[in-house]
Amino acid sequence: MNLVRHDEETFEGRAGVKLFSQSWIPEGSKKAALVIVHGLHDHSGRYAWVAEELAKRGYAIYGFDLRGHGKSEGKSQWVDSFDDYLEDLGRFVKLVQVKEPGKPLFIFGFSMGGNIVASYALGNKSGINGIILMGPALKPPASRVVVLLLKLLGSLLPNLGVVRPPSKDFSRDQNVVAEMEKDPLISKKPVPARTLLGILRTGEKILSKAESFDMPFLVMHGTADKLASPEGSKLLNERSHSADKTLKLYEGFYHDLLHEPERQTVLYDMSGWLGKHS
Repeated sequence: MNLVRHDEETFEGRAGVKLFSQSWIPEGSKKAALVIVHGLHDHSGRYAWVAEELAKRGYAIYGFDLRGHGKSEGKSQWVDSFDDYLEDLGRFVKLVQVKEPGKPLFIFGFSMGGNIVASYALGNKSGINGIILMGPALKPPASRVVVLLLKLLGSLLPNLGVVRPPSKDFSRDQNVVAEMEKDPLISKKPVPARTLLGILRTGEKILSKAESFDMPFLVMHGTADKLASPEGSKLLNERSHSADKTLKLYEGFYHDLLHEPERQTVLYDMSGWLGKHS
């Protein structure tokens, strides 16, 4: 088992925004590199335990805080355009490729991060060996009326704080919920309408272009997810023409699979998929 070195850095995102990044690098041989993209109500530091475990298995793990999240610059949970997220990810991926030349590269995205990763992968198919989407926010767990209202607010009142995702809907583990409420790097403010609009539109775009989704991918979703409908993951899997696709549904699990009581099972599935593709 490898020893792990943890480093922290910053890099410049779109329009000069300074973004915080960190890495967990095995001291021994490396099988591949994995980039982690977190979601809303989230930051890269919450994946430290996952990164440590995967790094011990020989994977070089890189994560960064999205603009407006965690230790990165930017207005809380705000994004002018979803393209800002995509360009930030693109810049980070290039930095990782320079640090890990010749190594297979995978990208993991959770929730909104799943939308960012899937959208990025649709436009950047070269240089990526596969992606893992966990609880991607491709389809909202809301009625058409609510979705239309959110879209209207996003267009007319983009700065309006609309909703704060309840921590209790992330995990059935009450310790996780309590930690999220106390975490100073998780915003306690409602998510701006503009950001929600970006998530909705990006989810729709991904599903409308799912047939062209042909790279290897693993999609993981809890069936009791109250924040992102598992139907979105099912549709992506059904519509994609990828010859190498896997959908794993976890019965009764909530949104944040890596912080559920059965997180070790989820990690085992992730690690197994990476092992087959590295």
